[in-house]
Amino acid sequence: MIYQTDIHTANNSEDFRAKIDFKLSKILYFENTNIRDIYIDKLKRLKEEDFNEIKIPKFNYSIHKNKVTCVIDFIKGLYVSTPEQRTLIYRDIVCRDSDWTFSDYRDANFVVEDGTNIIFSVDFQSYRFHPNKERRKSSWFNHIESLRWLKQNL
Repeated sequence: MIYQTDIHTANNSEDFRAKIDFKLSKILYFENTNIRDIYIDKLKRLKEEDFNEIKIPKFNYSIHKNKVTCVIDFIKGLYVSTPEQRTLIYRDIVCRDSDWTFSDYRDANFVVEDGTNIIFSVDFQSYRFHPNKERRKSSWFNHIESLRWLKQNL
């Protein structure tokens, strides 16, 4: 993602606008090519997915022997925090028709981009074959209940 930023001069008399691009580099080392290939298949699948209003950061990956390097757009923003945002996650991630979805519903895994309010799912590790919708819903409601507990007890 490309964002605008201010560049301040040494004497602070002038500011200049510039564009800034944040990338996250993730390097995974696999014990064997079979496990590496399973992960690569998962990345290929994720690149083609459509989660309706929940977006996936743009990413590329490269393979060298049993090492996979992912370069992912860093999403500048805050974690989801409102009932409306969580409703979108529930609808587009938890209840989606596909057997493939994300399985970790913690707020930190969903970032609301500054300036656009677009929600991005940023935890690629939790993307997986997860066909049991009742188990998904149970995990979701356990997460929501833990948020209620935190709110009431902190």
